[in-house]
Amino acid sequence: GQRGEAAGSGVGGRERVPSGQVEERVRMREVWSAKYRRPLFVAIALNALQQLSGINAIVYYAPEVFNRVGFDKTTSVRVTAVVASFQLVMLYLVVKLIDRVGRKPLAYLGLTGMSVSLLLIALAFAIEPPLNPPHGPHPHPLTSVHLHTNMTAIVPTENGTFSSGLKGLPPLRVGDLEMLAGVGNGTGKESDGDGLGYEGGLLGAVGEFVGASALAVVGVLSMKLFFSLSLGPLPYIITTELFPSRVRAAGVSSAWVFNWLFNFVVTFATPKCLEVVPSLTFVSFAVFALLSLPFIMLYLPETKGKTLEDLGRMTAKS
Repeated sequence: GQRGEAAGSGVGGRERVPSGQVEERVRMREVWSAKYRRPLFVAIALNALQQLSGINAIVYYAPEVFNRVGFDKTTSVRVTAVVASFQLVMLYLVVKLIDRVGRKPLAYLGLTGMSVSLLLIALAFAIEPPLNPPHGPHPHPLTSVHLHTNMTAIVPTENGTFSSGLKGLPPLRVGDLEMLAGVGNGTGKESDGDGLGYEGGLLGAVGEFVGASALAVVGVLSMKLFFSLSLGPLPYIITTELFPSRVRAAGVSSAWVFNWLFNFVVTFATPKCLEVVPSLTFVSFAVFALLSLPFIMLYLPETKGKTLEDLGRMTAKS
């Protein structure tokens, strides 16, 4: 009796395991069939656009971005931490708003704001070549000026000489260089406190670098704010809502594979792009954010107030 029960159990076990495996394979094939082609396309595209908007390029490389537009390394890390904390607050607000306002209105607002924010970051790099490039020579000629404050300032200027009608100003730390804050344009022969002269010229770099730093902070901060309203939560929420329960696991898994794939591509490419074409890098991200607007308008269903079962029936008919 025991041998028979054991044999029966063994046979049953062997039958159940392959059966479960076959069933799982069928579900994965089914989610890629014509029946679920539209929801799968929407889910994959939404997850890909999330990464192509450049959010993880900012998350992973924000300290480098801030450093290269003028902040020293310590301040870059601190600013990044403040921006990350701000995003946590925004995510809490989105949870409260998304079922009241709806997915699509928040997406329209968020994607428009993301595009503008990314262009601000691009402008920060376009104002002046990066102050602290990772490799290669400094883009400006450098002049070392010893002021009567006993500090040494390394100042980039148009013709390689320092000019100012003011002397003795404390240097402003910008990146790994010391630059003078508040220095106006001037010409003619000037002398420091030690009687050492230096030739006049034009100095506009200080104001430009300060402006670039401010633009970068505003751009990154607003980018994360608007991302939290749109491509931050939407792919994860919508992907689970697009598929009926029978194929939901397979559909979500398929979409998230592409999320991580594009995450890898953007993460791998960003450092090289920042080195070669930093401004164009963020313009490209802005273009993908803009392309998300017509995609959401045409393909994204409004799922506000609908149950998962309702959504499953709706997408199965589409």
